Amino acid sequence: MSDSNNDLSKEINEDPGANPQDDKVKENPFAMTDAKRRRLEQLFDHATIQYNQKNYDYASDLYIQCIASDPGNMTYVQAYLENLRKKYNNNRKGDPMGFFKIGTPRKAAKKALGAKEYQKAFENGLQALRVNPWDVQTLTILWETCIELGFTETPLAYMKIALEGNPKDIGVNKSLANVLKSLHRFNEAISCWRRIEQCFPNGNEEAARNITELIVAKNRYETGGRNNEDKRTAATVETTSSSGEKVQMSQEDFLKNKIKERPKEAARYIALADYYIALEQFDKAEATLTDAVKQTGETENRDLLDKLEDSALRNLRQKLVDIERTKGKNSEEWKKMRMDLNTRELDVWKGRCERYPNNLAFKYELGLRYKINGDYNNAIMQFQPAQNEPRRKGVCCLQLGMCFQAIKQYQMAIASYDQAIENIPDRDAENKKRAYYEAGRLTLGLKQLELAEKYLKLLAGMDFNYKDVASLLDKLEELRNNMDS
Repeated sequence: MSDSNNDLSKEINEDPGANPQDDKVKENPFAMTDAKRRRLEQLFDHATIQYNQKNYDYASDLYIQCIASDPGNMTYVQAYLENLRKKYNNNRKGDPMGFFKIGTPRKAAKKALGAKEYQKAFENGLQALRVNPWDVQTLTILWETCIELGFTETPLAYMKIALEGNPKDIGVNKSLANVLKSLHRFNEAISCWRRIEQCFPNGNEEAARNITELIVAKNRYETGGRNNEDKRTAATVETTSSSGEKVQMSQEDFLKNKIKERPKEAARYIALADYYIALEQFDKAEATLTDAVKQTGETENRDLLDKLEDSALRNLRQKLVDIERTKGKNSEEWKKMRMDLNTRELDVWKGRCERYPNNLAFKYELGLRYKINGDYNNAIMQFQPAQNEPRRKGVCCLQLGMCFQAIKQYQMAIASYDQAIENIPDRDAENKKRAYYEAGRLTLGLKQLELAEKYLKLLAGMDFNYKDVASLLDKLEELRNNMDS
């Protein structure tokens, strides 16, 4: 970097001639004054010149300084990411030797975020991106830092480039979906869950549930909370009548006529059910598919049965959401509907595990339903084989730990929590924290103080405000003092 540019970037935070408003910068490194904004704009313009001249490394130096001073500026973030795409010819991998280079700045960024030293988190995280702009771990640190600071747009930029390089990454899609939902960008959030659903050849219950909830939320948001029972599609279909005349009819009537023509063909019922599902008329979809089973006699048609089960569950979930909105979760009606849904889900996943005995994801879902119903022994029997699926190993071990703890097999529970901590990826922060918490609380109750201290301090390092971790640490110290006295 040239001396003149060093002087320019240095002036961003050191301006002897600035007005007293610049004192805010000393208290808050992201506070913006008119003088600071002008100097950042000059630096950004110089970076853009370097980018246009294909001096990508030089441009990176300048863009990083801009973002580290104004991390909520979407223009700066997008320009830096585009600069890195060009540098690596959009190869989705970054530097071929990146594995050996990215660890130090990424670790420093993570440590800075944990210490709430946000400017350092940005500086180190952006340096790590220079090595691989599609690195999920680094991008996770950056978007979490943005979210902690209350930014709404810039987290999306980091999430979307993470998705570019890792379109099937379930954690990235979930995080992006949650942010998009908070911004009422429902269609984009639904697309994230669709991508997750496509990762599982036989479907995914969590994805299906979230898609349904997002459709309902989108409908309510767009109609101001009013019921949308009369919503109909405006599209019509041109077809030929039995007399050869061209006629126009609604999609619904067209699909019904197709069923009348061949009432034994299951695919035609499925098409009508899909039409109803698109209109969120899940009760009609369920009725159509139930009729399909009766009329076709295809009781062993797995596609038809899967579709019927999905539709029935969506119908129940929509009713549960409606009851929660009107009467609340404490109402007897909501509690009864919740129990009905639990029972139906348990039956559905039992059936699917019978139909697809080698599908480990289905075993995991069935294990969750057994656990919800307090049947821990059967839950364990499902979670144990399910942990052989690499992507679910960590969360399976967490669920196993809680089940073993519930049946008072404490040493097996601790061993499962240890495996969960080892196998849950850092980007899945909530499950990681839950594993530390459950392990810490259990070992504290067993008075295994050294182990309890290890788990609880690691949890506190991640999130000191997590549940009652502060109280548990106080209790740990009290027990230790009592044992010493």
